[in-house]
Amino acid sequence: LEFGISDLELFWFGIWDLEFFQIREIVDLGYFWIIIDYFLKLRTKKFSLRVINLIENLPKSMTWKVIANQLLRSATSVGANYRSACRSRSKVEFISKIRIVEEEADESMYWLEIIKESQLIKEERISDLLKEASELTAIFT
Repeated sequence: LEFGISDLELFWFGIWDLEFFQIREIVDLGYFWIIIDYFLKLRTKKFSLRVINLIENLPKSMTWKVIANQLLRSATSVGANYRSACRSRSKVEFISKIRIVEEEADESMYWLEIIKESQLIKEERISDLLKEASELTAIFT
């Protein structure tokens, strides 16, 4: 498995369902924060990779090119900006950068909803990504 931590180990640590956490609640958890940070980096990277895979399989048209570009930018920004937030020099800077992560996750959800509602792709192909975008938005809110 990636990074050497299995889903079972993450579940054992009680952080599998991170959508129940909010970022304000986990900023000052000390050692436990290291585990959460590690998991969120993995989770946001997997989200980006799954979106890339979806985009590579979208129909090739002018409309899809525009939507795919917007989705690709926002989805990959979630993980990149989260990593940037983790390198913040102060709590204020961290919270400011986390707000960017929240915005990018929410924008990703918007573009996924557009794809879903356009009905050009079957809903089951993007339902998991929509759920993940929603959960990431909730985590960083």
